[in-house]
Amino acid sequence: MNLSITIDHREKASQIPELLADEAVNLNFKTLKSGDYLVNEQILIERKTANDFALSMLTGRLFRQCGKMRATGLVCLIIVEGNPMDTDHKISTEALQGALLSVMVRWQIPVYLVWDKQETVNTIIRIGAQNMKAENNSLAWQKSGRKSSNSQVYFLRALPSIGPKLALQLLKKFGSVVKIVQATSSELESVDGLGKKRATKLIEFFNKEIYRL
Repeated sequence: MNLSITIDHREKASQIPELLADEAVNLNFKTLKSGDYLVNEQILIERKTANDFALSMLTGRLFRQCGKMRATGLVCLIIVEGNPMDTDHKISTEALQGALLSVMVRWQIPVYLVWDKQETVNTIIRIGAQNMKAENNSLAWQKSGRKSSNSQVYFLRALPSIGPKLALQLLKKFGSVVKIVQATSSELESVDGLGKKRATKLIEFFNKEIYRL
């Protein structure tokens, strides 16, 4: 079975479809009500340049888009090309941090930062490949009967050094993404298999490192 990607027709000018066409994937275009790319009919991706991310944050469009994405019931992801701290828009570090945390914690949509369009393509392909290999467990994305924990696990897998097993361990220990983000380093270290090094990376990620490229 080949990877299937539905692309919103408004993305044609981005050159991403041309790059995807060089891969062994099935592409089709339509007007998506939400998001820019629908992978395997299960994973919805919104692609933004750093400038667009900053502008959509200032205008409130970002959070309206998050609401529409979550309403689909699909696994959701936002990919940002470039450094959102280095744009034409004047945004404080605190405001950007608040927006990113709101998207990831309140809306439970991971934000993944990439350097350029080619890395966006590589990310979409990797996500699709992982989805196709997913076994019939809590990480499998199904067209019906999805559990809310699936998107939480997917969010946690995007964190530094966190794989499927640790994602499940974190949810088992803390019960929710919010409590994981609020946990102290020592509390994170107590999770079986996590350890001090990974706990430190998570604390740095939550507090600072995600906002730098």
